[in-house]
Amino acid sequence: MQDYHQHLEEYVQILEAVADGVTAQDPTGRLIYANDAAARLVGFATADEMVSTPPEEILSAFEIFDESGDPFPLERLPGRLALLGEEAPRTIMKFRLRATGEERWSVVKATPVTDEEGEVRFAVNVFDDISHEKMTQAELDRRTRQQEVVVRLGQRALSGLPLQQLMDEAADQVARTLALDHCSILELLDGEEALLMRSGFGWPRGFVGELRVSSGGDTLAGYTLQQNEPVLTSDLSFESRYQGHPLLDELGVSGAVSVIIRAKTRPFGILAGFSTRPREFSRDDVVFMEAVANVLAAAAQRVWAEEVQGELLTLERSAREAAESVAQELRSIQTVTDAALAGLPLDELLSELLLRIRNELLADVAVIMLPEGEDHLAVRAAIGMPGPAERYAHIPIGKGLVSRVAATRQPIAVEDISDIEVALSSMKDLGVKSIAAIPLFLSDPVCGVLQVGTFQQRRFTSDDLSLLRLVADRASNAIEHARLLEAEQASRREAVAMANRLALLQGVTSSLSEAVSEKQVCEVVIQRGLLALQAGAGSIVLLDEDQQGLHVVTATGYPEDLLAKFSRFPLDARYPLSDAVRTGRSVYVESVEQLLIDYPQFKTTAIPHKSLVAIPLYVEGRAIGGLGISFDEPRQFGDEDKIFMESLAQQCSQALQRAHLFEAERDARTRSELVQGRFRFLARASEIFSSSLDYRETLSQVANFAVPGIADWVSIYVAEDDDIDRIVVAHSDPAKVQLAQTLNERYPQDPDAPTGPPRVMRSGESELHREITREMLEATARDAEHLQMLLDLQLRSMMHVPLKARGRTLGVLSLASSESERAYEEEDVLFAEELARHAALAIENARLFQEIDEGEKRFRHFVQGLGAIFWEADARTFQFNFVSRRAQELLGYPLDRWQEPGFWASIIHPDDRDPVVEARGIATSRLEDHDTEYRVIADDGRVMWFKDIVTVLPGAAGKPNLLRGVMVDITEQKQIETNLEESKERYAHLARTLQKSLLPPQLPSVQGFQLAARYRPAGEGNQVGGDFFDVFRVGETERAVVMGDVCGKGPKAAALTGLARHTVRTAALYESKPSGVLDILNRAVLREELKEQFCTVAFGKIEPEGDAATLTLATGGHPLPYLLRADGSVRQIGEPGSMLGVMDDPDLTDITVDLHPGDVVVLYTDGVTDERGPEVDDGWLGAMLPSLRGRTADEIVDRVETAAVDYLPGEPRDDIALLVLRYVG
Repeated sequence: MQDYHQHLEEYVQILEAVADGVTAQDPTGRLIYANDAAARLVGFATADEMVSTPPEEILSAFEIFDESGDPFPLERLPGRLALLGEEAPRTIMKFRLRATGEERWSVVKATPVTDEEGEVRFAVNVFDDISHEKMTQAELDRRTRQQEVVVRLGQRALSGLPLQQLMDEAADQVARTLALDHCSILELLDGEEALLMRSGFGWPRGFVGELRVSSGGDTLAGYTLQQNEPVLTSDLSFESRYQGHPLLDELGVSGAVSVIIRAKTRPFGILAGFSTRPREFSRDDVVFMEAVANVLAAAAQRVWAEEVQGELLTLERSAREAAESVAQELRSIQTVTDAALAGLPLDELLSELLLRIRNELLADVAVIMLPEGEDHLAVRAAIGMPGPAERYAHIPIGKGLVSRVAATRQPIAVEDISDIEVALSSMKDLGVKSIAAIPLFLSDPVCGVLQVGTFQQRRFTSDDLSLLRLVADRASNAIEHARLLEAEQASRREAVAMANRLALLQGVTSSLSEAVSEKQVCEVVIQRGLLALQAGAGSIVLLDEDQQGLHVVTATGYPEDLLAKFSRFPLDARYPLSDAVRTGRSVYVESVEQLLIDYPQFKTTAIPHKSLVAIPLYVEGRAIGGLGISFDEPRQFGDEDKIFMESLAQQCSQALQRAHLFEAERDARTRSELVQGRFRFLARASEIFSSSLDYRETLSQVANFAVPGIADWVSIYVAEDDDIDRIVVAHSDPAKVQLAQTLNERYPQDPDAPTGPPRVMRSGESELHREITREMLEATARDAEHLQMLLDLQLRSMMHVPLKARGRTLGVLSLASSESERAYEEEDVLFAEELARHAALAIENARLFQEIDEGEKRFRHFVQGLGAIFWEADARTFQFNFVSRRAQELLGYPLDRWQEPGFWASIIHPDDRDPVVEARGIATSRLEDHDTEYRVIADDGRVMWFKDIVTVLPGAAGKPNLLRGVMVDITEQKQIETNLEESKERYAHLARTLQKSLLPPQLPSVQGFQLAARYRPAGEGNQVGGDFFDVFRVGETERAVVMGDVCGKGPKAAALTGLARHTVRTAALYESKPSGVLDILNRAVLREELKEQFCTVAFGKIEPEGDAATLTLATGGHPLPYLLRADGSVRQIGEPGSMLGVMDDPDLTDITVDLHPGDVVVLYTDGVTDERGPEVDDGWLGAMLPSLRGRTADEIVDRVETAAVDYLPGEPRDDIALLVLRYVG
């Protein structure tokens, strides 16, 4: 008896330890035992409490339902059937606790326990709690129903269903799917601060279509719009963010959820759901409502935009994506992927094991099932069953005998399986009568199962099961070993693949380091990328300059007709590459079917490849183009493929940026050299123009100087007596010059010709012919001989520019190319116009000087011939008493009028009259002889200039008595002086314009700094100075500052200044050290071989770093900048260094200074500190700066400039340039 109780106690301890609920009831139905798991299942705190409760009271504590949801008949409870001796099958039941409403699911199996006489003594009930599985399935069903609703509504929208009907269906489906009492769709009304209930579910009659609510933040709908996100309320009675509508209170609404129906262009309205009981809406509920709202938004957008086809495609794609998302989610939840096992090399091992097991046990069928996740088993190998093992995969745990073995981890043998549920139903179909299954203990949370079967009914003995256990143990070890081996091999393969791809990327990097042009970069990426990816074709496209289209830079592997069709296409076109560039997201198309779905326009195009990738190319956050790769077979792109291709695209982008920078530097250098050459040419032309007053000889020298550097042909035409006379023609071949002269003699210019020099002469506008075609010459030729002579000139490109001076067109300068085959552009025309202005001024000045010379000859002849006006007048009244005949000849007034009182003063120009009369009165009163220049109004209204030379004759009393004078006509002389003054002013304007072009138009904004600058030229401003400064960007936050001084003034100084400024800007893009930038500038100046030309430069780089900034500085012979600290201390910074352009190896040193808020750096040229009076100390600037502590950069520049000018003994003789950097943090 003691042993019995001991065994009973051990048995109870075992039952308490198991996870399943276990109860025992006597024949009266009263519980005699229950473990804690059973008590928890039906809502009792402890097993003792459950056992002490009468059966009727236990049953009244909950409701019982069968698997279909119908009430479960109490007489069919498995325990009662077992007590009656009837068979009690496994039964799935749902328990709903009446007190809490909580639901629990259980698989119940009742077993009768009989005595030796076969009488039923009690029944044992085993409750397997499957609540989690059932809730998971219910959740899946709920999500599936939600997604089916979304898909169905999307399909209805795509079918062209009217928006109102779609909204009615949506409101009904949302309410029913989420078990809502009310649902509404509110539309935001245009021009009103209100929303209208367009559709609804569960609302009283008369509200749908009529009810309006405010769109302000005081309502649920308005608050949702204001927050721009879903709004969830579990209980409106506790809501404080907004006020509920009175209707909601009347209907007893408690829980609420609302989402925005967000159309493409603007919100359409609100989708809201309501429950009459408090409710916590889940994230899935919100996602479902947002999906419905997206369908409604797309349909509304279609109606608004009346773009039915495009919107239908969008809705179809949204529905398809939603359906695919649902399918993917279901697959992820319901099945555990077999990818990890599908590639394991276990087949041979498992097949050999099964073969031996079958032979040893004389079985007909043998199967090994391995876990997939925690809820599935998969047949990994099978012998004696038709077809591959994979066809039997995905067996849910919880189904059949196999699940019991996996769950209990105990072997099971069944002699007759005809009346039991088995997971592999095909075993019954094969005629298997008996089976034995044993667990395989692996490292997985769920164990595997080894199962054998026989076609003849067989009772598996304990020896059979022992043998199976032994085999299972060894099989488990073998499987684990094989798994580890395969994992090691997979890791090795992955490492090798990664190393290969890294090596390929390194190879691409190495090749790209040698590619310097855009074309070379693209070819390297395509060639190496296609080889690495084993792709069939590839291309690289870049954005056009207008950013509106894409053009193919390089492509390989595509048919010629396809390349011709897509060599250039719009950015907004619906193609994979344009989509990738426009959206910034890579496009992966894994099959032709997917391509035709996503891009239906390709249905009419022959598709040479089966899959493709389009990846955007980015530089500094902006798209510049795209990389396209095509494959000859359908392909699924894994993460490694995507990472490799994205890395390849990134390398391509970086290499293209380097190529663009290299090309920009080369172009800048070429342009700088071109500008310098043109400056030198203009300077030389100016020297030639000023060397002689014979303009024909001068123009001939300039024309010959321009050949062949500027043009192959140079011709100059001048207007002479209403004709166009070519006075100069130049070419390097004298025979060609003779040909041109012969052509001009036989076929002179037609003054009325619609093109060429005659038209330019008439209009004063330049004319450019980028290309001279045979058709143009045929249209110009007057006969066959004329055409042949024109063809013999071999003209390729030509331009004609007017020779204009003082508003008049004096002639035409023609430049043409032939042997050089250069093609002229607009910038060449601008240069030619500048040259023409110089030439025109030379022509005009020569003519003016000729006129002055002739005027002087005439004046001398005039004086010698008494051509001046002689007069005599009273010294007190200035009334004339005599005037010579010449007065009437020059001015037209009769001689007798000159003797009228006040006549002389009346004909003086009004602007000159008062000062002339006053000056004459003062000089006369002092008996001083004098001469005056003034203007006189002639009788015909002409204005003439006279120089009046007056002698004062005193009377007997010694006072003024008579005035005698000679009025000399100086009108022509004054006109010449005016013309010369205008010419001088034009030269000065040109110098000022050139000076401005060498300085930044305005200082840029630099983060953390105040900048201020000042430039004050010396002299009259008609010479280009050599001082310059600049501030420009060289990195994301780094900026360069430059202050320089070029030796001398004029064109040579301007040329060197331009060279210095452009060289510094270009060098700073790739040289990080300031001393390196100055060294590059030094070499550039030396290469130009400018005699006695040099410059001094201070160059630095500033970069904010948190609360401070860093200045890195180098100076080449320039005055050292001053550093004014925030505390008022001052010192000069930097090392003096060597002047640039003097020696091959200058002494240049970099220094670094930390700047803090309030610190100021002052850069200046020697015009600020030199040429001061003896009373001013050389260090006056450093002594002055402490007084400027705390002032802004503009104030500091003003104070320093004022002081610099005030300290000068006279007008500045050198330019003044200042640049102040104040760090403000």
